[in-house]
Amino acid sequence: LSPLTWAIASAIGKEFQGDRRGLKVDGHLKVNGVDGVWAIGDCALTGNPPTGQVAAQEGKYLGRLFRDTDLSDPKALESAAPFEY
Repeated sequence: LSPLTWAIASAIGKEFQGDRRGLKVDGHLKVNGVDGVWAIGDCALTGNPPTGQVAAQEGKYLGRLFRDTDLSDPKALESAAPFEY
């Protein structure tokens, strides 16, 4: 775990971020316990392998999500398809 990822997890708190392997995220790669923060790659705990190929696909997914979804509307994010590897 990188020092930056650990610092972010510590700042959020163990209630939401207690795993030393990375930041816990939901199906849309949104970091648990904080609004408006997403994580990809080896700092995100998604259940997928922490490889460059996965990170590239996660990046494309988030780019499309940010482009196509009104993130100010909580229901819009709920209706968006989750990330699939």
